[in-house]
Amino acid sequence: MSPNPTVQITDDIRARHREAAAQLPEGRLIIGGEPLTSASGGTYEHVDPTTGEVIASVPLAGAAEAGKAAAAAAAAFPAWAATPALERARLLHRLADLVDAEGDRLGVIGALEIGTPVPLMKHSMVPTAARWYRHYAGYADKITGTVYQAAGDTSLTYSVPEPLGVVAAIAGWNFTFLSISWKLAPILAAGNTVVIKTTEFTSWSAIRFMELVEEAGFPPGVVNFVNGRKESAQALISHPAIAKVSFTGGPETARSIAGTLADGLVPAVLELGGKSADLIFADADLDRAVAATIGFACGNTGQVCAAPTRVLVEDSVYDAFMERAKAVAGALRIGDPLEEGTYMGPLGHAAHFRKVLDDIDRAREDGAGTLEWGGDRIEGTDGFFVQPAIFGDVDPSSALATREVFGPVVSVFRFTTEEEAVALANALPYGLSAYAWTNDVTRAIRLGNALRAGAVNINKIQETEPAVAFGGVGISGYGKEGGRIGLDEFVHYKAVSIAR
Repeated sequence: MSPNPTVQITDDIRARHREAAAQLPEGRLIIGGEPLTSASGGTYEHVDPTTGEVIASVPLAGAAEAGKAAAAAAAAFPAWAATPALERARLLHRLADLVDAEGDRLGVIGALEIGTPVPLMKHSMVPTAARWYRHYAGYADKITGTVYQAAGDTSLTYSVPEPLGVVAAIAGWNFTFLSISWKLAPILAAGNTVVIKTTEFTSWSAIRFMELVEEAGFPPGVVNFVNGRKESAQALISHPAIAKVSFTGGPETARSIAGTLADGLVPAVLELGGKSADLIFADADLDRAVAATIGFACGNTGQVCAAPTRVLVEDSVYDAFMERAKAVAGALRIGDPLEEGTYMGPLGHAAHFRKVLDDIDRAREDGAGTLEWGGDRIEGTDGFFVQPAIFGDVDPSSALATREVFGPVVSVFRFTTEEEAVALANALPYGLSAYAWTNDVTRAIRLGNALRAGAVNINKIQETEPAVAFGGVGISGYGKEGGRIGLDEFVHYKAVSIAR
C-alpha cells in the first residue's frame, strides 16, 4: 500500500492559473461565421480542475442554437460541395500549419479545461491533429468513382462520389481538440459541412479551433460550433438537415443517440468506451511491458477509452510484474498540468472526480481485489487529484473488472495458459483495443487473430495514425475513424447507368 500523497497547489500556482486563463478565447458559440455571446441554454461557469476556482464562463447552447447551426451548415453545403478538391486540400493544409503552431496555447487551454498536462497536449495531441489534416488533404482529389463496363456490355455504368451533406460531430471531452480533428479532417476533405458539438467544460478548445478555421480561410458556415448538454445534442441530431452523426462518448449516451437517429434512419459513427485487456506473458520484456502499460493507463489521468486497464499477467511473473508496477506508479509525477514535468494532472471535472473515487471505494468495500497501490484522493488542493490505483487478484465478475472507470485504475489478473488469457480478454462486451506482450512471434500472430477488438497492439501501446482505420466492436461502437475507410464514412457513391 502506498502512502497518502499530497499535491501542493500554492498561492503562486493559483496566481499562475488565473494569469493563464487570459489565454482562453472569449466564450462564445460560432454559427455561420457569427459569434453568439449569449444563448438560450444559459451560462456555464468553468471550474479549473487544478485549483477548484471559477476562471471563465461560456454561453450554453440550447435547442434553438443547435437548430440554427444545422441550418447554417445546410446553407453552406452546396457551395462547399462544389469547391474544387484541390482548394479544399489547400485549406486543410493551411489549417494543419496553423494547428502545428498552436502547441503552447492549446497546451494551456487543455490544462485549464480538464487538467491535461501541457507536455501531452503540446508534444503529442497537437502534432497528431495536424497530421490528420495533412493526411486527409492528400485524399481530397482522390475521391473518385469507378467505371463498370465489361466487354460486350451495351450500357455504361459508373459510380459518382458525393458528400453526404451536414454532419454532426460530437466530440469526446477527454481529447476534445484531437477528437474534433479526427472527425473533421475526413468530413471536410470529402466536401461535407459540419456542426461541432462539445461539452460545456471543453468549449475553449473548440472556440480556438474555430478561430483557426476562420484564419485558414474556410467559408462561413462550413464549420459551426455549439456546446451544451442533452437538450442541444438532441436538437442537433434530430434536425432534418443532419445526414450523419459522428459521436465519441459512452455506450449509454450512444444508445440514446441511436434511438433518436433510428426514426430518420440517419447513420452514425460511434466511437465508444473500452475496458481493454493487456496480456503479459512470461517471455515478454517485463520492464518494457510494465512501463508502457502503467504509463498508458495513467496517461491523461486515465481518461483514455483505449487504456489497458485490465492487465492479465502470466502467473510465473505475476509478483515481479506487481513490484515493478507499483514502482512505476509511484514514480509518476502528479501535479500542476501547466508545468512541463507533470505526467498526471487532475481529473477533468468535479462529477467525474466523485465518480472515480466512488468506483475505487466500491471496489474496496466489495472485495473486488487487493488494493496494492494508491487509490486515495490527493490532499493539499481543492482540485480533482487522485492517486493511481492498482488492484491485484481481481474478481473477473466484479464491477471493477467489467465496467469502465475512465480514471487511473488498473485491475490485474493471473492466468496460466494462453487459451485462458484469451478467453478472459474476450469475456466482456467491450471491444475497443487489446494489447499483448510476448517475444514469441508465432504467439503474437495467434493473439492478433484471437483477440476480439477494433485494434490489437503487440509489444506497443495504441497509436492514432491517420492512415490506420480505428473503431470498436461490441459496445465499443461501430464505424471507423482513420484511413480510407474513415473517409468513405462520409462519402456516398451513386451508381449511374446509361443505355447505348
